[in-house]
Amino acid sequence: MIEAPFRKGSPLHQERQAASREEAQGWPVGPRSSLEGTLVMTNAMRLLTPFLLISITAASASQRPKIGVALGGGSAKGFAHVGVLEWLEEHRIPIDYVAGTSMGGLVGGAYATGMTPAELRQLLRNIDWDLTFLGEPPYKAMVFRRKQDRRDLPVKIELGLKDGLSLPSGLDPAHQVGLLLSRISFPYKSDLRFDDLPTPFRAVATDLQASEVLVLEQGSLSQSLLATMALPAVFPPVEIDGKLLADGGMLNNVPADVVRAMGADFVIAVNVGQQRDDVEVDALGQAGQAITVMMESMTRQALADADLVIRPNLQGLGSLDWRRSETLADRGYQAAEAAAPALLELAISESEWSEWARERLERKPDNRFVPEFLEVRGTSPDQQALVMRRLDQHLGEPIDFDVLADDLTWITGSARFERLRYEACEQGGEPGLLIVAQEKRHGPPFVRFGLDMDNERQDLTFGFTSRLIALNVGKVGAEVRADVAVGQTLGAGIEYYWPFGGSHFFFAPRAFTFRRTRNVFENEEFVAIVRNRLAAVGGDVGFTTFRSTEFRFGYQLGDAKDEIAIGSVGDRERPQLAGREELLRFRFAFDGMDAPIIPRQGIRTELDTNWLLEAPGATEEFGLARGIVTIFQPLAARDRVFISGQAGSSFSQNAPFPYEFTLGGPFRLSSFDREQFRGQKFILASGGYLRTIARLPDFLGGNVYVTGIVEIGSAFDDFDDAIWHGSASGGVVMDTLLGPVLVAMAFGDEGSSRFYFTVGNLFR
Repeated sequence: MIEAPFRKGSPLHQERQAASREEAQGWPVGPRSSLEGTLVMTNAMRLLTPFLLISITAASASQRPKIGVALGGGSAKGFAHVGVLEWLEEHRIPIDYVAGTSMGGLVGGAYATGMTPAELRQLLRNIDWDLTFLGEPPYKAMVFRRKQDRRDLPVKIELGLKDGLSLPSGLDPAHQVGLLLSRISFPYKSDLRFDDLPTPFRAVATDLQASEVLVLEQGSLSQSLLATMALPAVFPPVEIDGKLLADGGMLNNVPADVVRAMGADFVIAVNVGQQRDDVEVDALGQAGQAITVMMESMTRQALADADLVIRPNLQGLGSLDWRRSETLADRGYQAAEAAAPALLELAISESEWSEWARERLERKPDNRFVPEFLEVRGTSPDQQALVMRRLDQHLGEPIDFDVLADDLTWITGSARFERLRYEACEQGGEPGLLIVAQEKRHGPPFVRFGLDMDNERQDLTFGFTSRLIALNVGKVGAEVRADVAVGQTLGAGIEYYWPFGGSHFFFAPRAFTFRRTRNVFENEEFVAIVRNRLAAVGGDVGFTTFRSTEFRFGYQLGDAKDEIAIGSVGDRERPQLAGREELLRFRFAFDGMDAPIIPRQGIRTELDTNWLLEAPGATEEFGLARGIVTIFQPLAARDRVFISGQAGSSFSQNAPFPYEFTLGGPFRLSSFDREQFRGQKFILASGGYLRTIARLPDFLGGNVYVTGIVEIGSAFDDFDDAIWHGSASGGVVMDTLLGPVLVAMAFGDEGSSRFYFTVGNLFR
């Protein structure tokens, strides 16, 4: 669709073009004074023709209408701008000025740096959008303790306690987006005048404090692009010169007026905003409609300065279709082609185009940038030193942008920073690399949450856990972690993690108390609920590689009590036990997964070994050991498989009842009730397949999978007496903000079956 407030052929447009032609040819603007004057000028022109042909050609080239392009916001729909720019370049229509809002700002800013539309297409095609909108550091980049937090508490929302309980300033910290903008903007420095770019540029943002439009025309280009894209509640606002800035689309979504003010004689506006042919009447629909109406009203005011408005047909494409950049760019190209009759009047000759392109290319800086020093801003001296140690490898050689981005992302895995970006700088004529860190505004301390729900025995069981994480308590690297749990498990605990110097060794004292309920079955029939209680103190010494591995060895002393809450234990009578529990423990954990709950690939293994020096109901010392290995492997772009093996043993034939192992429940023989099978030992093997079938909206969740799972296992006292059970399940898994949600149907041997759903940690 093409709209033109000043269309080709309209009286106003003809007046502008006539004035432009007259000025270029030396005519006075306005009507001729008389026929005699016209004849005199004509005779003079005949005499001067040999000399004037050259000068007229030069004047027409130098005084051609200056063309400006205004690129509007629309999230992923803004990728259509790439196709429009591509068509203009193919048809030799020069762009002298460009301004953009939101995604139009990103595309316009990238083009202004000297990138070609073909390079823009390639850039958008190669972006990992799942990573870009992950909303947190990649799991592989997290330090080991943050990985534990993420697995134990799968709710993705993190609260802060820095200035009272508060939410983060956006669903996504914009770290990955910031890295993309840094790469586009490099090697321009933070004191850049946007008029000095290969194509003069303006970014449009909204000043949240003044409630007005702010046109950014100098400073850090990457920071300005981030500001124009900072959609409220999705990305955090950006602070520039003491002003808090957010997405410019709220007040000026298609900045044709900005381009006109830059000096453009002819303004092409590309509007990819929403097109609504009907009004929704439900509450949410009306709220969205109200926002759209307000934006469209202000957009129409800005478009009054446009000579030509191009509105690509984006039917069937939405603002979250990031992964369809090629299709969106093609739609933009088609829209420009439809406007060809008007646009081609702006085309210049091949020689003029070559000269224009050469001059534009000459304004593009040399990208062979070798930094000789490193500067870090935005954080404390201690954190600056940590950042510099990670990045000093980038000095003295051309920058590898992929490696630099990985290193900066690695640094965010400590949970200290919201985002980091980079740009070029200079001191004493020497080139340097500037790292700008943005610490999290809402913490530390942080609070994370976990939900654990399922429909055990047709009843809803519920668990809720919260964890307080306080960083750098007492020294850099030391931290406090405090847990509170309600529901099926009721308890509280605290651990203080103290690293020795800057080494990988640590000391971790702890104290905790909990009460949990466990099911008791006799002959596969539910007979009772037993309540286990434990209050204990202890401490570990250990070693961690920070990212993937941890060893611990420690001592624990506590008071334990077990009592029957409901029912009786019948044939297998168990006394109610109470007394001292004393143990030594060893724990090894390795986590090489690429996601906390539903990985695409990787391996995770844990081994827990306890030696009970004393325990209620025990007549002698005994040991307990439990191990698990889980492997995920991709098969294709949408398919993955996993296998998992678990085993445990009490190394005794008469370990007290509370220390026996159980099977039954989701992912532990899913077609049977939770803890239906019990014994001194257990073995469980499982495998499964997941296929991605859909994706929840970005920022609100991840993939949706169909899954099939097969399990076989047994809990027994003696291997020769083991009775093996099997279970097969099929269902749907969704990766949501509240953690993974599974809805499935399981079938087992002996005719057992069960429909179940779970919210919380899967693949235990």
